[in-house]
Amino acid sequence: MAKKKTAEKVKIESAPVLRALGGDEPLPEKPVVTKSYSVRDDWKDKGVVNTVAFKSVDGEVQDLLVNGEPAGGGSGGISTATVSITNNLSEALDIFVPSYFNDDDREFIIGQLITIPRNLSQNIAVAMGANGAIITVHNQFEDMECAGDVEPDGTDILITGDGSAIFS
Repeated sequence: MAKKKTAEKVKIESAPVLRALGGDEPLPEKPVVTKSYSVRDDWKDKGVVNTVAFKSVDGEVQDLLVNGEPAGGGSGGISTATVSITNNLSEALDIFVPSYFNDDDREFIIGQLITIPRNLSQNIAVAMGANGAIITVHNQFEDMECAGDVEPDGTDILITGDGSAIFS
């Protein structure tokens, strides 16, 4: 007579599950948000077409490519800085933030216009080339106070690392 096989009991332990205070439902995990962008940059007078692509992961610009190659003005590569802008003006502050800055001819490749309401501070991620980046200010202001690796450049802001700028 053949011997009957019995199933082996295995105790499975799982990681603790976070639950809402006073509830039985587990808290939902915060999803990572990734956005991908691409721009076709036509220069018909020069016979040049560039494809610029990058992705933003939870608000942080990553993987900037120009024509399939990592961008950044050659030796320096692309880096990012966080700049805190405080608007103490009597009106909203309009600034142009580059997503890529060509170090060779100080030219903005792509970017975005950001409006910061009055009496508000906002952290901004800035993509920099080897020589930094420049935030262009569109408003009239009397005083700009900078700290960290942020300094005035006329009516613009030169960014070489993390820092802050206060407009009043």
